[in-house]
Amino acid sequence: MKRIIFILSVALFFTACDTNEPKTIDSGDAFVYFDSSSGGIAVGNILSVPVVMSNQQGGPAVSVGITVSDSTAVEGVDYKIISGESLTFANGYGTEYIVIETYAREEDSLSRRVFNINLAPVEGFRGNSRDEMLVELRNYSSHPLGFLLGDANMTGVDLIAGNETTEFPVTIYPDDNDDLTLYLSGVTGGPTYGGTLPDITMIVDTMTQSIAIQAVSLGQTVVGNTSGELTLLRGELSGSSVAYTTNDEVIGTYVPESGNIFLQDWFGAMWSSGSDAENLLFLYYGYYNNSYYTAILKSE
Repeated sequence: MKRIIFILSVALFFTACDTNEPKTIDSGDAFVYFDSSSGGIAVGNILSVPVVMSNQQGGPAVSVGITVSDSTAVEGVDYKIISGESLTFANGYGTEYIVIETYAREEDSLSRRVFNINLAPVEGFRGNSRDEMLVELRNYSSHPLGFLLGDANMTGVDLIAGNETTEFPVTIYPDDNDDLTLYLSGVTGGPTYGGTLPDITMIVDTMTQSIAIQAVSLGQTVVGNTSGELTLLRGELSGSSVAYTTNDEVIGTYVPESGNIFLQDWFGAMWSSGSDAENLLFLYYGYYNNSYYTAILKSE
């Protein structure tokens, strides 16, 4: 009973901030785009690339054609597009995923291989420069933190979504020059905003087996149908509410044997500029009541 009262108190604390409403755009301004111009995946894993369609709600289904252009990676040899040659947005807006299966080679001397994905123009939609994405296939077999890399599922209890559990696919890939710097790709903007955040920097401490998410500004970006400056934040319990700061690291711990990551701190994001300034996209529970509520779990 104490736990239920506590969670209700926390939810009430954020009532003034929880005024997010789905945003729409004007007719004729619809467009489809990649959230990021590049992405990476460890060979032997499956990558889900989000494609976002910004459009008015209530319209018909819309399909978008997909083409790939080989470079140092070759379709059928290094990878396969298993989601097909087009994406269908059943509601005419939202996020769909291009799913790519990558193949590991028995002997792979080339660390990374690349190819491009292009989105075909949609009749009546506004063109934009975010219709192409470079995908890198990386060989992580010799990376000292290889157990943390590749596909995973992020799952957490989101206060802003009404204490509901949210789950979505993510990918972790390393920095080219620093073995202890990793990037988390695929974190969504929560049920209200959808879309995908820019890749998030994480610093690994192998002595303490901990990971520090850098709670910093991600700069001007578009998430779903909303744009502005996006800031990551760290939350912590303060009595019956959650206080948060935007300059502190969000700490998690990892298990080398499984590669699973568990967040100790509460983890959130908010708009720091734009039409939704000060609104929270999400705030995931940290370690509470002797349990971890938010984790990044490696795919089976």
